Amino acid sequence: MGYGIGRPGFIRFMMPLFMVLACSACAAKRFETCDKPPPFYLRLEASERVNPDPRGRSMPTLVQILQLRDSIRAEQSSFRDLWGKPEALLKEDLLQVAEFTVAPGQEVARWIPRDPKTQFVVAMGLFRQPLGYSWRTLTMLPSVPKHLCTDEPVGQRGPRATDAQLRFKLEGYQIDLLRASPSSMGNPALDNLQGGTTPHWSKS
Repeated sequence: MGYGIGRPGFIRFMMPLFMVLACSACAAKRFETCDKPPPFYLRLEASERVNPDPRGRSMPTLVQILQLRDSIRAEQSSFRDLWGKPEALLKEDLLQVAEFTVAPGQEVARWIPRDPKTQFVVAMGLFRQPLGYSWRTLTMLPSVPKHLCTDEPVGQRGPRATDAQLRFKLEGYQIDLLRASPSSMGNPALDNLQGGTTPHWSKS
């Protein structure tokens, strides 16, 4: 005598499978990356008093901008580790690195090419006296909406409201995030965040 599963039983049997498949589809959509993301706009502002030497004279400060796919290693790293050899410490998490020199009282504003896998950005300054974690700051980049997923040549135009923008301030021996926008681009975490050289990019 054979045993079968009736229609109601079949539905109950298959329902968990349907739920798993549905959740998988949602997860894939949530973590879908943009293959050709537009650049983000970076602004570095230095106060008149920044990175002072033993005589109290403000000095030009080297700033590195790291694009990361994950932030855990960076959050746990020391000043010496990150400035010494970041690629050895961050490994596959490190996607791109840019360096800028900011003079006291000056500003650097640049469009930064974005790696398709970038989710986090670390900005850190080469300060004479790095204290605690004030020498670096970490923020999340918003995901790119589908209608903005294009490697747009921005040229010399200024940023628009829909462009991802990061603004940092250097003062004393610390660097702070002043602005991360737009917060409406799919990353609610950003709602809680508060003249230079041509960047040199290198792939890890």
